Amino acid sequence: MAKYDPLEMHLLCLPENQNEITLSFKQVENIIEDGLPKSAYEHRAWWSNELGGRHANAHVRMDVGWKVDTVDQREYWVHFVRKKTSRLDEQ
Repeated sequence: MAKYDPLEMHLLCLPENQNEITLSFKQVENIIEDGLPKSAYEHRAWWSNELGGRHANAHVRMDVGWKVDTVDQREYWVHFVRKKTSRLDEQ
């Protein structure tokens, strides 16, 4: 199991009618049962919504139809919104 797979499962298991969720960084760390890297706390780019690239954290949420809407790196929370379609819809 990859580090961010538990976050993917958490988002995937949310009710279909739930289109947004806000999690504290600590909640994300509890979900993945590991700490977030320092860059998650310091660089907005870590939370980018990229389909390509090398950020595994982006791939897991984007693959199941979620993207980051807002990040507050002073208060340490992230707001996710459900995308209109996901790769799962294409299968």
